[in-house]
Amino acid sequence: MIEAPPETVWSVLVDVVRHQEWSDSFVLRGMPERGARARVGFWVAGRALSHPVAIEVVEPPRRLEWSGGPRGLISGRHFFSLEPADEQGMRTSFVHGETFAGAAVGVLWPLLMWALGPSYDRFNEQLKRRVEADGSL
Repeated sequence: MIEAPPETVWSVLVDVVRHQEWSDSFVLRGMPERGARARVGFWVAGRALSHPVAIEVVEPPRRLEWSGGPRGLISGRHFFSLEPADEQGMRTSFVHGETFAGAAVGVLWPLLMWALGPSYDRFNEQLKRRVEADGSL
């Protein structure tokens, strides 16, 4: 739960140029616009990696999704979902995750969750802190 309206959370989430100011989990390099090509940079076991992605869904201030990976082998669909959490629209329910498909998912799933799960949780906490630190963002 983030103590701010979805519009405020969205504005911080899609301001990818400033992510490096508050997040050490991953960074999107490219514009969060439907149909755009971008790269996502992330860290696994202390190593910086970068992966090309396609921005698939941009529904302000509710949903952002991108996908990437070698189709057939393993591909992921990364998503952020924002919903008002109260009648006044002053709190946001924030859900962040990824779904995977492909032949290698069964073998790689435990490794993916070990490597990526903590960074997603950390990003969520960092986003919450950034938004709640200055409600006027």
